[in-house]
Amino acid sequence: MFRKLWLGLLFPLLALAAPGGHSHNDYEQDRPFHLAARSGMLSIEADLYPSEGRLLVAHSRSDLDPDRTLKELYLEPLQRWQGKPIELLVDIKAEPDLVLNLLEQELTANPPPKQTVVILSGSRPKRAPRLPYLSLEGTVAELRTQTLPPNCRYISGPWWPESFWKGEGPMPSGTRSRLEDLVKQAHEKGLVLRLWGTPDEPDAWAEFYRAGVDRINTDRPRELAEFLKERESR
Repeated sequence: MFRKLWLGLLFPLLALAAPGGHSHNDYEQDRPFHLAARSGMLSIEADLYPSEGRLLVAHSRSDLDPDRTLKELYLEPLQRWQGKPIELLVDIKAEPDLVLNLLEQELTANPPPKQTVVILSGSRPKRAPRLPYLSLEGTVAELRTQTLPPNCRYISGPWWPESFWKGEGPMPSGTRSRLEDLVKQAHEKGLVLRLWGTPDEPDAWAEFYRAGVDRINTDRPRELAEFLKERESR
């Protein structure tokens, strides 16, 4: 009951807010968490692998470093964070059920600030999350086939099935129409939309902002923050 009430109050407001930034593969930044958070990104992404009872952050198994844990890179800084609420998206790369068990243990030991949402992306565990602020991320394909998981309020999908446009020159009118239609479908269900593999430069950001894409994907959080600040001041 509490979970449904909490989700019902929070998530519709998110889909109505102005578009914000998503720091893609944030752990690859020079200062993980801190650069994105202080730049005003609404969402931060970390890829997870389980290793000897801990959660390590890396893009692939070959990059695993025992010193780069979810706890040290994200959960502890998040506990100290006093700025606006941040969404932590964890992309589960392997053993999703084990990762969910470890994640819930670590979050219970290191609880995030109120209004934090932790979004489970990537490989999906078999069971539902138990903590009220954990949310499964659905996919654009699931939106279109009406097969989204229960209590899903976030969705994502790759850009290339939507269009081959790479940010060079004006966005084709057909692409813009498809993008606007996708945003409309997501918002009609109160969903927060993110697209990945998108062109990462100002002309493309402007198109996604104009269309109402809720989380603009970027590897350049500082530059995107300046762009969003300028847009919001108009």
